[in-house]
Amino acid sequence: MVFSSTDLREIKSAITSTFNEKFVNEIAVRVAVLVKKQFEEQLKSHRQAIDTLRKQTNILEAENRRLRKFVDHREQLLERNHNVRIFGIEFTNGEVLDKKIIDLFVNNLKVNIPNDAIKKCRRIANDSPPAVLVQFNCDSVRRQVLKNRNKLRNMEIKIKRPNKESTKPI
Repeated sequence: MVFSSTDLREIKSAITSTFNEKFVNEIAVRVAVLVKKQFEEQLKSHRQAIDTLRKQTNILEAENRRLRKFVDHREQLLERNHNVRIFGIEFTNGEVLDKKIIDLFVNNLKVNIPNDAIKKCRRIANDSPPAVLVQFNCDSVRRQVLKNRNKLRNMEIKIKRPNKESTKPI
């Protein structure tokens, strides 16, 4: 059978388009399979990395909680180191406790108290009269008060360091 040049061109075009379509489809399928396989491997790798990071995050969060608790405890200890307890100061209605304490320090202990030396001052416990907890802003004034507390020996007033067990902030 003899084909005309037009027929040959049509046959060639049909074979080329069919061959190219099958070839392209096969390449596309193979590429899709390879891409899917690589994607799944990377996804698995990323999931493992995420799991590892989650475990590390949990460990770090637990360590962070432990360290915060430790720091809070140390801050309470440090804050307590700026405190003194005073026993024997009579309670009066409407008292201005800060003024009473400053008068005691200046008049009886002969300690110079700057205006901002006392941070907080409050009654504690249910004793009669209730003890006074004084928190100082600076430790030097507290040390002077403790150093001169023996000047109160003839009075019923006692000045002591804070309890080791007491962890409540003022």
